Amino acid sequence: MHFLRPLSSNGAPRYEPQPKPDWGVQAIVSWVLAEVFGTQNLSIVAEEDTDSLSKSESLGLLDSVSNAVNEALSEARKYGLPKPDKPLGSHDILKAIGRCNSTGGPKGRHWVLDPVDGTLGFVRGDQYAVALALIEDGKVLLGVLGCPNYSVKKERLHDEVFIKFAQSSYKEKIWDHAAGVVIVEEAGGVVTDAGGRKLDFSKGVYLEGLDRGIIACSRLTTSS
Repeated sequence: MHFLRPLSSNGAPRYEPQPKPDWGVQAIVSWVLAEVFGTQNLSIVAEEDTDSLSKSESLGLLDSVSNAVNEALSEARKYGLPKPDKPLGSHDILKAIGRCNSTGGPKGRHWVLDPVDGTLGFVRGDQYAVALALIEDGKVLLGVLGCPNYSVKKERLHDEVFIKFAQSSYKEKIWDHAAGVVIVEEAGGVVTDAGGRKLDFSKGVYLEGLDRGIIACSRLTTSS
């Protein structure tokens, strides 16, 4: 999805971010999930809402988001995904974004989306991810990380421990961690809070009861 416009400055490539890519990515993922699974009982927990995008002074921004979404969906069949019969209108875009208004919880099946995880990396034209997870009855069943720029530098991670401690007033959201947690665990790693407890994704939008911070590491590190 072309939310980074390549520019040139003195022969060196640089990138100009398009307006608020989060809305566009969220609209695409929501629309595709609705087409594949239907809208009945479809629960999507995501970061963005339509409050500012639906204001009259945001018509130009909404048009930009709509154009980017339709450009991306025009190639959907290349990847085995459904394609709209005709370009989505502004109403369709707002409907798709607004569909992601679930708050999750301990029961049922919930898709959890962070449309652009790593905003600073995105703005720099560096690493960022589209993070999608599926939670059922409070347990993360699957996670997908789309990393469009990963092959640019072909970075390899050598760190055995990742630690995140935020300010005491900050509450971690489930969309920031659900996809990454299940991927680390499936790779044989461990993710806990600072007290050694597994993260609880059954409490709604926030990771309630988190002990100070989040630690991700290999099992070899924890055993030693």
